[in-house]
Amino acid sequence: MIYWPLMRLICFSVNFHTAPLEARETVCLDDSQQRAVLNHLKSTDNTIEAIVLCTCNRTEIYLNYPDSINPQILVERALFDIAPAMLIVWRQYCQVSEDIAAVEHLFCVAAGLESQMLGENQIVRQLKDAYSLSVDCGTIRFFFHKLLHAAFRVSKAVRQTTKVTSGAVSLTLAAIEAIREKVNLSEANVLMVGAGENAALVAKYLQKENVAKLTVASRTFQSAKALADQLKNACATPLKQIPEFLLDADVVIFSTASPTPILTASQAGYYLSQRKKQILIIDLAVPRDVEPQVGKLTNVELMNIEQLSEQVERNRAARAVWIEPARKIIAQHTAQFAKWLDSLDTAVAITQLTDEILSEAQRYAGRYRRYFAKKDQQRLEQFARGLARKLIHRPIQYLKETGAGGLDADKVQAAQLVGKLFLSSADEKEKQ
Repeated sequence: MIYWPLMRLICFSVNFHTAPLEARETVCLDDSQQRAVLNHLKSTDNTIEAIVLCTCNRTEIYLNYPDSINPQILVERALFDIAPAMLIVWRQYCQVSEDIAAVEHLFCVAAGLESQMLGENQIVRQLKDAYSLSVDCGTIRFFFHKLLHAAFRVSKAVRQTTKVTSGAVSLTLAAIEAIREKVNLSEANVLMVGAGENAALVAKYLQKENVAKLTVASRTFQSAKALADQLKNACATPLKQIPEFLLDADVVIFSTASPTPILTASQAGYYLSQRKKQILIIDLAVPRDVEPQVGKLTNVELMNIEQLSEQVERNRAARAVWIEPARKIIAQHTAQFAKWLDSLDTAVAITQLTDEILSEAQRYAGRYRRYFAKKDQQRLEQFARGLARKLIHRPIQYLKETGAGGLDADKVQAAQLVGKLFLSSADEKEKQ
C-alpha cells in the first residue's frame, strides 16, 4: 500500500457485490439522512472532508481526515444517530479501502465498472449530486475538489474511448428491456408509480417505445401531474387509486423513495383476483415499494432490481471485452493522481523550491559574471544566492508552518500554490 503523509483517505462501502438487497435497504440513506451524516462528521471536526454516495446498489462514505480521528468510530456514530439498527448491517457488510486503493475504487465507480449494470451512466449524475450535497454542507475542501474532478475526468475518458457503455446502461433500461420482452408496449396500459428523477427517466423511455397508455401516480397529485404534463398522451392519478389500476394495467412500475411498501398483498389481493390475464409489476425502489408476498398472488409476475440480475449479466457479458481497456485507463489516471500527490509533499516542495531558485540565481550570475572583474565575480554569485534565499524565505516558512501543524487539505493547497508560483513546469524547463 502506498501512503502519502498529505492524505488520509478512506472509503466505507456496502455494495451489491457482497451485501444482499435486504442489507442494502437497511443502510440506504435518503437525502435528509445523507445531509445528517455530513453535518455530524463536520460537527465532530470541521477539517474533515466527506462525501456520501447512496444509490440502489451501494452506500459509500468517503473521508479525508486528520490523525486525531478514528474514522470507523466516527462513521458508526453518525449512522447510529440516524438509526441504531443500521450498525449491525453496516458492521457485517461494510468493505474498507484506503489511500491509493480508495482513489482507484472511486475512479472505478465513476467509470461504471462497479455498477451492477456495467458501464451505466446514471452513476455519474449520482456522484455529481453527492458532490453538490457535500459542497452545500461544507464538507468539501481543496483535496476532495481535486479528487472528485479527477473522477469525473476518468469517467469521461472511459466512456469516450471504450464501448463499456454500449447497450442498456442502467437498471432503468434493463427494466425497459424486460418489459419489452413480455408485453407489446404499443398496446400496453402502463402505470408509473413515482415522479422522481428515476421515474421520469422510465417514463421517457416508455414513450420512446410508443407505449399505448401511460398513467403517473405519486404521493402528491401535483408532482404526478407535473411529470405527466412533460409527457405525450400521459395522465396523472392520486396514489390511493393504485389498487384500482391493478384491474386493467398490463405493467406497473414502482420507483419512489418511500421508506415502507406502497403496495401490499392485502391491498392488491382483491383487485388482482378479478384479473383474467397476467400483470407485470416491476419494483425499482430501494427500500422496496412492493411487498414480496404480492409476487405470490395469482396472475402476478413481480420483478425487483435483484431479479433483473440476469438482464444485467447479459449486458455485462456483451461489454466484458472492454473491461480491461477501461481498467488500464483507470490505472493511468490513478498513477497520475498519485504522482500529483507525491509532488505536493511539503518537504519535497521545499527542496524543489530551494534547488530551482538557487540554480536560477547561479545561472543568471554566470550569465553576467563576464561584466565584472575577477575579484567581484565571487561577490556577484554570493549576492545572487543571498537575494534568492531572501525572496524564497517567506514561501518556505509558509510551507514549513503548514506542513508541521496544518491540515491535510491546507498542505496540499499550499504546496500546489507555491509550485504554481515559483516552480517551472516540464514544458518551461524544455524551453530554457
